[in-house]
Amino acid sequence: MFSDLSRFEAAYGDLKDQATLSSLQTAIRPYLLRRMKEDVEKGLPPKEETLIDVELTGVQKQYYRYIFLPSLPPSLPPSFPPSFDV
Repeated sequence: MFSDLSRFEAAYGDLKDQATLSSLQTAIRPYLLRRMKEDVEKGLPPKEETLIDVELTGVQKQYYRYIFLPSLPPSLPPSFPPSFDV
């Protein structure tokens, strides 16, 4: 459809009027997926969320203290923050 950039820019490069915008919207409409509110399934149950609290690991706790509690006296080893070699 838009295989040539110069032709596309010549046709739609400056969208200054409603007619040009409408023409572009009509041209790209078959390629867009848009779900309308009335097309969405209404028989689905409401979304259910489950929150699970987990304990932070030792390294995660160090990072948390280092980032979010900077007023605490540093009790971190000199190698902190650790480097992760990938």
